[in-house]
Amino acid sequence: MSNRLKTSRIAAWLAAVSLGMPLAGVLPAGRAAAAPLHGPAKLSLAGQQQRLSQPLVPTPLSVADRAASRFFPSQWIQVEANQQHDPVFVTRPGAPGFLTRGTFWGTPLTGNEFWRLARAFSRYPDAQAWGAEVAQWLGNVMGVSVVDGIVYVEESRSEIFALDAATGLPLWHTSTVNCLMGDPLVANVGGKPMVFVAAGDVAFTRQHAVDYANQGHPPGPTVRGADFSAVYALNGLTGKVVWRFDTKGEDMPTPVLKNGDLFFSTGDGHLYAVNAETGREVSAFSNPGFSSMSSSNWYETANHQLYIIYGTQDPNYLMAVNETDPAHPVLAWEYHVPHSFNTGNGDVPPAVDPKRNLVITDSLINQAPPGAKPELNLDVVAVNATTGQLVWSRLAGTGPIFPVAFKGSVPMIHGGNVYVGDLMNQTLQSYNETTGARNWSTSLAQAGNPFLNEPRGGAVYYDHHILEASGPFIFTLDPRTGAIVNKFRTPGAYVWGITSPVIVGGEMYLGSISGWALALPARYVMTRAGFTGEPYGPRAFHPALRVRPPSYFNPAALPTPAQAAAFPSTWTAYAGNAEHDAVVNRGPSGVAWQAALPGALPLNAPPRDSSVFGVPTATTMTELAFGAGSGVSPANGILYVGGEDHTVNAYNAITGQLIWRSPTINGNFGQPLVTPQAVVVSSGDPWFNFGGVVKFAAGDQTVHLGASFQNLHGYDPRTGELKWTFYTEGTDMMTPVYYNGNLYWVNGHGDVWALSASTGKPVKAFLNHDGNPKLHLPGYVAIASPNVYLQGGSPILVVGTANPGRFYGINLATDSVAWSTTVTTAPLYYTGFGDVSPAVDPRRHLLVGDVLTNPGSGNTATLEAFALDPATGRVLWTRDLGTGPVPYGFTGAVPVIHRGTVYLSDPISGSEVALSAASGAVRWQAPLAGAGDTPPVVADGAVIQPAGSALVVFNAANGALRHVLPVGGAVVDNGAVLAGQTLYLGNAWGWVMALPLSSVLGTAAR
Repeated sequence: MSNRLKTSRIAAWLAAVSLGMPLAGVLPAGRAAAAPLHGPAKLSLAGQQQRLSQPLVPTPLSVADRAASRFFPSQWIQVEANQQHDPVFVTRPGAPGFLTRGTFWGTPLTGNEFWRLARAFSRYPDAQAWGAEVAQWLGNVMGVSVVDGIVYVEESRSEIFALDAATGLPLWHTSTVNCLMGDPLVANVGGKPMVFVAAGDVAFTRQHAVDYANQGHPPGPTVRGADFSAVYALNGLTGKVVWRFDTKGEDMPTPVLKNGDLFFSTGDGHLYAVNAETGREVSAFSNPGFSSMSSSNWYETANHQLYIIYGTQDPNYLMAVNETDPAHPVLAWEYHVPHSFNTGNGDVPPAVDPKRNLVITDSLINQAPPGAKPELNLDVVAVNATTGQLVWSRLAGTGPIFPVAFKGSVPMIHGGNVYVGDLMNQTLQSYNETTGARNWSTSLAQAGNPFLNEPRGGAVYYDHHILEASGPFIFTLDPRTGAIVNKFRTPGAYVWGITSPVIVGGEMYLGSISGWALALPARYVMTRAGFTGEPYGPRAFHPALRVRPPSYFNPAALPTPAQAAAFPSTWTAYAGNAEHDAVVNRGPSGVAWQAALPGALPLNAPPRDSSVFGVPTATTMTELAFGAGSGVSPANGILYVGGEDHTVNAYNAITGQLIWRSPTINGNFGQPLVTPQAVVVSSGDPWFNFGGVVKFAAGDQTVHLGASFQNLHGYDPRTGELKWTFYTEGTDMMTPVYYNGNLYWVNGHGDVWALSASTGKPVKAFLNHDGNPKLHLPGYVAIASPNVYLQGGSPILVVGTANPGRFYGINLATDSVAWSTTVTTAPLYYTGFGDVSPAVDPRRHLLVGDVLTNPGSGNTATLEAFALDPATGRVLWTRDLGTGPVPYGFTGAVPVIHRGTVYLSDPISGSEVALSAASGAVRWQAPLAGAGDTPPVVADGAVIQPAGSALVVFNAANGALRHVLPVGGAVVDNGAVLAGQTLYLGNAWGWVMALPLSSVLGTAAR
C-alpha cells in the first residue's frame, strides 16, 4: 500500500471517529451536567505543549469532592493497583452519584498534538509503528491511577497531571526530565501524601549500539535509556518535587512500594531499593540484563520473605529477588523462557496470585532454527512463586503481525483464570490458572481499522464481564465463553496503548496514547456502540490544522524598525555561509545580556548527573537535554534559538527580552534558518530504538537514526505562529541549507529532501510516486549540515554519511549523485562522515572536512582532515592531526575557512589547529583545554574558539594566546556568531548570551 493511500485511510478513519475538541458531556436522560467535558478545554493548550512548562493554576477540590474521596482507593502501590493486575474497586454505600450512576468528562491534556503528529503517518510503515512513537513520546502508555478522588495521569511528554475525578479539571501539573510511561504510585508516607513516578525513554545512544555490536548477542547492551532518567517523589497536594533519585539507565517500569521502600528495575541492569520518604538508596541488585517496561510485582512467601518479581531482556529472565532485608538483597530464583526473543520478559509486567502461589507472565519466542527467518509465537507461562519452577507453559499462537515496541501482553488474573492477549493474531485468550488449559481465544480484529487491535493492556473483570481496551475500541466479553458482548468505539483522541481501564464503583477512568484522559460510566461502555447518535457526540475531524500560536508572545519586546534594520535580513546556512565563518558586519555596536531557556542549569553548576555518568558523558547529555542547539541566528533585530529542551525561542537581539517561545515534540539541535518566508528550525534526536540497535550491530545499512518524531518547523519570524511542520523518517538534527527558495538536506535515513521554505511542502521533482524521496543514500546522516557549491551555475549539495562512511556530491538540478568517495583507505570510526559539517571555499574551489579514522582499543582514533574538489570529489589532500582517546561525544570538528586558512579545534591532541587550505600544511597548533566540535569565529585578526566554559582567543596569524573569557556552563556543539561588534552564543547549559567583542578580545577598557 502506498504512503499516500495509507495516509488517506488514517485520515478517513480519524474523520469518522475523531474529536477536534474534547467531548461534550454525554449524560443519561434527566441528569444535569455536573462537569461537561468542554470545561477542561478552557486550559491554555498551547501552554501545555512545553516540555518544561509553568505549573497549572490549581483547581481546589470542592467540599463534595473531598467528602467523596473516602469512596476511592486510598493507595496505589504498584502497576495496575494490585498483584493480579485487576484495578476494579467496589464502592461502599453512600458513594456520590458520579461513582454510582457515572459521569462523563474528557480532558485534552496534550491539546491537538495527536492530530498534528498524524501528519507524520506517511513516514511510517504502518499505523502500529506510528502509534508506538505517539505513545512513547507524547501520551499516556499504561493507564491512570485513581486515589482519594484524584486521577493521576502520566504522559510520555515528560509530565504528570493530577485531575479531579469528578470533573476532570486539573489540580496540579509537574514536568520531569524524561518520559513517564507507567502508573503513578500514591500513598501516605511519613504522614504526608506522596506520589511516585519513574522517568525514562526507550532509546539507545550510538555508543550503546556500538557496545551491543562489540559484545554480540547475547549479551546485549547493558544500558537502555539515552536521556537522563530518574524516579521522583512528589508532594501529593501540590505536585512539587520532594526528592529525585537519578539512575544511569531508563526508569520506564512502574516501581513497587512495600514496607516503606520503593523497588524498581531499570535500564542500567539493576533492581534498586530506595527509602520512600527520603529517596536514599538502600541497595542496588545487579541483574543479568536490563528491564524495559517490565514493572515489578511482589510476593510474600509462607515464611514471610518478600520477593520482588520482574523481567529482564538481553538476556531474558523472569527474576525474583529476596528483599526481606532491602539492604542485603539476594537472588531467590530466576526462570528463563526457552527461545525467548527480542524484548522477551523485559517488557511484560508479571502478575502474581498469592493464593495459588503462582507468577504468570508471557514472552515472545522464536521457534525458527538459528539463522532462519524468525517464526514467532507467544509463550504464556506460570511458575511457582516460591521456587521459580515451571508449573505450565502454553503457546498462544502465531499470526501475521510482527509486534512493534511493547511486544507482550499484561496478564490479568481473576477467579482462577488468566487473561492475556496475543499481539500477532489480535486475540484475547483465557487460561485455567492452575492447569494452563486454554478456556477460549477470541479475535478482536476489526476490518477497515488501520489500528490493529493488539491487546497489550491488561483486561479487567467487572460486573461478571471482561473488559479489554485495544486500538480504538473497548470490548466487553463473556468470561465463560469469550464471546464479544459489546464493542464500544471510542473517539479518535482515545486510542489505547498498554492501557488497563480503572473502574471505581460504576465509573471507568482511562488514559490514551494521545495524552487525553477520559471518564465515563462502565455500564455505558458495556452496552453502547459508541457516542454515535448522542446529542453531544463526536465533532467532525478537520485534518487541515491551521496556524498554531506560540505558547508565549510579547509583542512589546519586538525590535524597533531601526533596530531591525541594523541586522542582516536573512540567515540561510549553518554558521551563516559556506565557509562557516559566522561573521556579519551588520549588527549592534556591542551589547551585553544573558537569558535562560526553560530548565537551564546555573552557569556555575556542574553538568547534570555528573556523579552518575562522569563529567564528559554528563556534559554531552546535558547539552542534548537542555542546550541551545548548534548555533543561534541573528536577523532583523531578533536572535533565534533552537532549544534542546523542546522549545524554539526568539529574543530581542538588543535587549535580550523574550519575544516568543513555541514548544516542539523533540529537541531542536539545528541552527535556525531565517528565510524571506519563514524561520525554519530542524528537530530530531541522535538515538536508535531497539530495532535500530540490532540493525546497526548487524551492519545493516537500512538502519535509520532517530527514535522519536523528526521534523522541520516553519514559523512566522515576528509572531512565532507555527506555519507548517514537515516530518521525515530519520533524524533532522542537521541544519538544512537554503537555496533558491528551497531547503535541502540529507536526513538520518539517508533521504535527500527538497522542501519549499514558504509552504513546507516537498518539491515534487524530488519525490517518487509514493511521495518519498527519489534519491536515497546508503547509511545515515547524524548532525552533519550540508553545504552547497555552485559549479557553473549547477548547485552541488555536499554531505557525508555513516554506516557506510562515504562523502557525496549531489547535483540538485538533476537530483542525482554527481560523485562519491571514501576519501581515505583507513578504517573509519563508527560516526563516519555523518557528523561533521563540511566547509566550502567557493573562490578556491575547496571542500574541507575531517573524520575520525583508525579506531583502536580503548576508544582511540585519529582525527584526519581532508580537502576535496567539490565539483568532482577528487581528494586534494589529507592530514593526520593527532591520535589518542576520543572524548565522549566528540565525533569530529567543524572547520572554518578564512582567507585561505582552515581553523578547527582538535580535542584528541588538545589543540587549536590552523591549516593551509591549499595544501593542508599545519600553519600553527596551539594548546587548547576543553576543545570540542564547535567551529571558531575569526575576526579582527583573532580566532575566537568556544571551548569548555570559556571563549579562548588566539592570534590568527601565529596561534599565540591572546585572551580567555570565562562564560560559565559548557560549550559542546554550540557555535558562536559575530554580528557587528556583538558576539552571540548559546551553550550546553541552556543559556543564551550577548557579549561585546571588546570584552571577548580582552580589549575593553579596564
